[in-house]
Amino acid sequence: MKERLLGIFTSLGQLEEAIPLIQQKGAKVRTVYSPIDCREILEKIGVRKTSPVRFATLLGGLAGLSLGVGFAIYTFLEWKFVTSGKPTPPAVPLVVVGFEMTILFGFLSTLLCMLFLCGLPRLRGSQGYDPRFSKDRFGLLLECDRAQREEIEISLEQAGAEEVRVLRTRRTSQ
Repeated sequence: MKERLLGIFTSLGQLEEAIPLIQQKGAKVRTVYSPIDCREILEKIGVRKTSPVRFATLLGGLAGLSLGVGFAIYTFLEWKFVTSGKPTPPAVPLVVVGFEMTILFGFLSTLLCMLFLCGLPRLRGSQGYDPRFSKDRFGLLLECDRAQREEIEISLEQAGAEEVRVLRTRRTSQ
């Protein structure tokens, strides 16, 4: 059975010291709460540096460009618009409509990808969150086996945790 522990630290150094200790013991870091943005924490817990949001923006932009140009060509061919005596699609409407659709679809795909990756909308509060994490404290939410719990608690306290809590695990219906 898995248990969740929350360690609350007063400084970033203590948190950085605790992460490798905990990982060596076999516990899995679920969430790190921090009042500041810190790349070192992300590197220590193994979060990848690149995000798929850029790729989603590119795909959305390319889809918007092709749809915009396709709609403009279709409209020209369907309604038999002849401009300047030429039966070819004019460049200006293709560029304008293609550009606008590129921006629109790029934005929408970026927004949807960000919402999906962030897990929004989050209907329940984050387990273990303490308002002090937005002010001056750092938190480390861990998952470990029940047999390891005491050992992990001792390791957290040795690393400088001012408080260690055991959190109830949420029951999921299957």
